Amino acid sequence: PQRWQVICDAVLASDEPAPSAIAALLDPVSEDRELLKKNRGQLITKCLQTTVELKSVARSRAQAFSPLFLHATHEEFEPIAAAMARNFKRQPNSAIPNAPPILKQVRCDLSRYAQDLLEGSLERLQSKDSDEREEAAQLWRAVALQSSEYQTVFGVAERLAADIPKQTSAGKQGAMLGLDSLSYATAPLDERAKFYSTLLTKDSPLTSATLQESEELRLLAIPVCGRLIRLSGGRAGADLLAKWATAMADQKKTPDKLRAAYVSAVAVVVDKRLPEWSGLQDTSWAEAMADQLLAVVQSIASKPHIRPMAVQAWQILLALAHDHSGIAAKLDSKLLKLVRY
Repeated sequence: PQRWQVICDAVLASDEPAPSAIAALLDPVSEDRELLKKNRGQLITKCLQTTVELKSVARSRAQAFSPLFLHATHEEFEPIAAAMARNFKRQPNSAIPNAPPILKQVRCDLSRYAQDLLEGSLERLQSKDSDEREEAAQLWRAVALQSSEYQTVFGVAERLAADIPKQTSAGKQGAMLGLDSLSYATAPLDERAKFYSTLLTKDSPLTSATLQESEELRLLAIPVCGRLIRLSGGRAGADLLAKWATAMADQKKTPDKLRAAYVSAVAVVVDKRLPEWSGLQDTSWAEAMADQLLAVVQSIASKPHIRPMAVQAWQILLALAHDHSGIAAKLDSKLLKLVRY
């Protein structure tokens, strides 16, 4: 206990406490629970001063302090959240990179802070710098995971998707990262299906991004849409899947990199091992997609580099054939020809 208190006093007295000293205090093996309880408020204040309000990046220090927030109450976390939202606008270059390690450890419900935290970091999400966009996306995911009031998260996602056509190329890429992060919000299946159906409607900004934008943006948008179709329980996205099959058929406009992205996204959609799967409600796209997947598998001989994509394509075909007699018949007729590859 004496050694723990000496280290604690040194951390509290320092303007730039060493991450190793902080980690030593909060290590479950070495921590003194009674002394930690006694000094907890001061340590949270020191975390606020030396990470959240700091004008320089201190990820390792934020990571070291993060175990403090595993059992933080709203009363303890509220000043941290308020300071984060405030400093996201004042000093985003330090405040936003320092926030995710703390937010990932918080177990109290972040719903009441979600709006301010997400909107405060929106500009960073649309930055021209890819690393800055990724930092903001990590923050958004942490907030979404710990927000029980999913309507707030869905509201931000809806506005983000609607603004895609107005954004620069960097802004559009940030929107894809943001939508992917917000999809981690916990919500009942019926509510998810209802909301994602609105994002995946025909010719919506999000679905159009998987077909009509630059290759770089399409590679970000395709897995996001695949994930949302999956999270809807297969109740949304049938029109989009049919369009993907059509796009895959045009090999001049759809290079192998994009075809691989479509295949990977469809693999997520039909994976029966994932939870809450009750089967695809609309399989009108399945036979057209099966034709393109068979073409992928059959092209292994001339394109050895697509073997990973072909393996995924074959797995999708087997999954679709299980529920679709027409595809099963196609596989039966093609099987002997495919086996030699």
